Amino acid sequence: MDGLGRLLNRDPSAIDNSRRSASGTCVESPEACAAVAVGNAKPATAIRKWSWPYRTNAMIQSLMGYAGFKRQCLSRTGPATAGASSTSAEEELNRLTSGHPGNHVYRIVNTRVVPGFKLYERLRLVTGVYPEPLQSFLDIGCCRGFYVLDAALRFHCPRAVGIDVYEPYVSAAQRAGKYLETPNASFHLASLEDVSNDPERFGGPFRVVLLIGTYHYLFWGSDACSTAYRSHDEILRRLSRVCADMLIFSGRTTMKTLPRHVKSKLDGTESDIPYTTEAFLQSAEKLFHVRHAGYLGTYPLLVMTKKHS
Repeated sequence: MDGLGRLLNRDPSAIDNSRRSASGTCVESPEACAAVAVGNAKPATAIRKWSWPYRTNAMIQSLMGYAGFKRQCLSRTGPATAGASSTSAEEELNRLTSGHPGNHVYRIVNTRVVPGFKLYERLRLVTGVYPEPLQSFLDIGCCRGFYVLDAALRFHCPRAVGIDVYEPYVSAAQRAGKYLETPNASFHLASLEDVSNDPERFGGPFRVVLLIGTYHYLFWGSDACSTAYRSHDEILRRLSRVCADMLIFSGRTTMKTLPRHVKSKLDGTESDIPYTTEAFLQSAEKLFHVRHAGYLGTYPLLVMTKKHS
């Protein structure tokens, strides 16, 4: 197994050679980050262990970084409103943009979008791999729409689109987008199948496609969408249809890491299905150049650049 395979296959319950931020986001050592930046990521076994004092300092730095980011978000409205509270209309929206899952929680304060700490920890890693300029953007499984709104507002993406199969999430995202007056952001109650069958209808193909924490639902199905592809090749083929350049990916690619509620619904016919990291990478590398760019929680963040024949 190559270095990328070893990184992807690390046991989430036994990560002891990466340092964690306060929210649980794993960040490699400076040496490893430098290696990733030049495309020479080292196997996990080559990454030194970090002491508790260092991890504590990393937590403090993360919290300080988050505080600075919040001030930056709010200061865009001007000094007079930088410390103000949300309006009553915003408080109503904020009830919709909070709750489970916690890593998608954000607030709207004086027409500015402020992520919760867990979301911020993911955001700073995800946006760090965005190309410039961000010309078009699709978030598959967009939840309440934060990444789409952030792309439209902070990165001035002219075409930012989010899809999800759970209507309450889509409704919350649409209401937030309308309140923030973001004509360059749109949200649809739609599946990967819908978009890949007709990318142009949704504004695609997209230069950047985001797929975070959703892959196992595409593979095995969910309560909100019964479509279960049960094929890495099929999912990645569909992703390639909607992606013009870059796929940013993080997800569960082994049976061991599936959520309990997904495992409980498997019918026993899955034993012959190769739901492994090796099988995922084998399919991915048919269509994309794949590199490792860090961790979101315990799961690798992959930057997958589309191969053009």
